[in-house]
Amino acid sequence: MALRQNQRKVSQLEVFQTFRDGYRENDALRIEGLQSLLAIRKKKARLQERDRQRVEQRYGKNSEQLKRVESKQNGNIGFISGLKMELNRAGTRPEKVAAEDWVVKGRVYDRLGEPLANAKVVLYGMDGTKVPKVSATTTDSNGNYRLLFKGRKKDVVEVASDQELYRLLGGMWIKGSEKDGMGERIRTNINIRRKAGVFVRASFGKRKPISADSIPMVARPGVSHYRDLILNFDQYEGLKPTDDNPIHTTRFLGNSATRELHDLENEKQGCRIGMMRFDHRIYFKTIESAQDAGYDFCAYCFGRDKSKR
Repeated sequence: MALRQNQRKVSQLEVFQTFRDGYRENDALRIEGLQSLLAIRKKKARLQERDRQRVEQRYGKNSEQLKRVESKQNGNIGFISGLKMELNRAGTRPEKVAAEDWVVKGRVYDRLGEPLANAKVVLYGMDGTKVPKVSATTTDSNGNYRLLFKGRKKDVVEVASDQELYRLLGGMWIKGSEKDGMGERIRTNINIRRKAGVFVRASFGKRKPISADSIPMVARPGVSHYRDLILNFDQYEGLKPTDDNPIHTTRFLGNSATRELHDLENEKQGCRIGMMRFDHRIYFKTIESAQDAGYDFCAYCFGRDKSKR
């Protein structure tokens, strides 16, 4: 069918360019959204830490109330950790790999989502055996690692029978049968009955090392994998509040929804501070600053004579 007079034939290069620009725009919007959500969650973490200190001060370190607060706090810490990892991944482009090689790279983090330097990273087969042809490495100052299998063209072979697939592999590329459906993959001294999978294990510490395993993958020539790992410990002594004013110097807590002011040193059961949403919590150093902001006194904390409610 002939083109109309006003229609222009679009080249394949223009189509690819349009798709590429669209992907880049979507990536930028995703990064912007992740950054906004991370800022909100970090603010929530500071408020949760203040609340944890308040509950510990009132009920004690071994109280059930404190355990519930810390459980919610740990959930938010994990969410922040995941957001940091997603932001790092969003800025990472796939690595171009030679047709005979295979690469796996990523980052190692602690529980708080902070990059972990000097962690040992090793490639294992699904049977728990180290892959001999891939040397172990350690993470850099930003928690990055990269493992490389350097192959050769003559190492790419085709297996004639399923029986050959089932034997232990010897450390070079192998091509699976149509029945197996795995395609070409790296020989890793792993039994093919276990799907020829490999995984990355990161560990940190000498005497009692803490370790974590990645999601399994199938190593194929010319492919680059990306795997992040989280070691379940803190490099520092827990999540410390980054606010300049800890709870001991910000004695007064306001509820922006009800415009009530609470005295944290005279908290009563009727105050129900634990039920207050974190985004409604406003801290004040003095009563005067709260009054200037239009807050009224809580009848439980300050007494009914001061409260106008």
